[in-house]
Amino acid sequence: MTDQRANWTDEKDATWMTEMIYQVVVLGKRANSGFKKESWQAASSKLNIEHRVNYTKVQLKTRNAEMKKQYAQVSQMNSVLESQRSDACG
Repeated sequence: MTDQRANWTDEKDATWMTEMIYQVVVLGKRANSGFKKESWQAASSKLNIEHRVNYTKVQLKTRNAEMKKQYAQVSQMNSVLESQRSDACG
C-alpha cells in the first residue's frame, strides 16, 4: 500500500498498538522523545504480515499522531462534561 491511503480498522490498530506496548514494556525500546526506530519497524512488520498490507512506517506514525489527537479531543470533552456535572451538583 505504499503511496496509497491506509485503510485502518480496529483490528489493525490493535495489532500495531499491542506490538508497540510489547516493544516498550518487555524490550524497553522507548526513547526520551518517543518510540525507538526498532519499535516502529517491528510494529510495521507485524501489521503488514498479519493483515497482508504494505503500510509504511510513515503511515504508522501518522496513524499514531491521529490517535493521539483524537484521544486529546475526547479527554478535553470529558473534562468539560465533568466540570459541568460538578457545577450542576455544587
